[in-house]
Amino acid sequence: MVKLIIVTGFPATGKTTIASHLSKTLILPLFTKDTYKELLFDQLGVKDRAWSRQLGKAAIEILFRELEECLKADVSIIVDANFMLDRDSARMSALIKSYEPIVTQILCKAKGEVLVDRFSERTNRGRHPGHNDQVTLEKLRPIFLSGLVEPLDIVGKLIEIDTTDWNSVDLEALTNEVK
Repeated sequence: MVKLIIVTGFPATGKTTIASHLSKTLILPLFTKDTYKELLFDQLGVKDRAWSRQLGKAAIEILFRELEECLKADVSIIVDANFMLDRDSARMSALIKSYEPIVTQILCKAKGEVLVDRFSERTNRGRHPGHNDQVTLEKLRPIFLSGLVEPLDIVGKLIEIDTTDWNSVDLEALTNEVK
C-alpha cells in the first residue's frame, strides 16, 4: 500500500530534520518545498521578499506535481513544507481521494520564542540568501509568537510533535509510529 507522509508546521520547527530522518530510515523519497525554491533562486536569481514569495508559490506547485506523479505511480513519498490549512487542504484532499494512499501527517510545533531564535540562528548560519530571512523574520515574529499552527484538514493519522526541546524528540519512536 502506498504511503503519503506529510511533514508540516511553521518554519524552524524541524520539519526537514524529521523528514530527512524518516526518508533515510524508511528508505522513501523526500521532496521539500525549500529544495525546489532554492533551485529556482539559483537559476532565476535572488531578489526581494516579494520575489521569494513568488518562487515559494512556484515551489509548492512543483511539490504538488511531484507528489501526484509519485502517487500515480504507486510510489510512497514524504513531503516537507509549511503547508497552510486554507491554501493546501482541498488540494491535498483531492489527491488523497484520487489515489487513496495511507496518510500520516506530522505537525511540528515549538514555542514561539524558540522559533524566533531558531529562525534568526539559521539566517546567520548561511541559509540561502534568496529566502530573505532577515526581512521575513519580522513578518513571521507575530505569527510564531501566536502559536496558532494548524494541521491540514485531511483524512489520515495526525501526529503532533513538540520540537521546543530537541532532546525530548524521540525520532526512533516517531519512525516506529509512522511504520
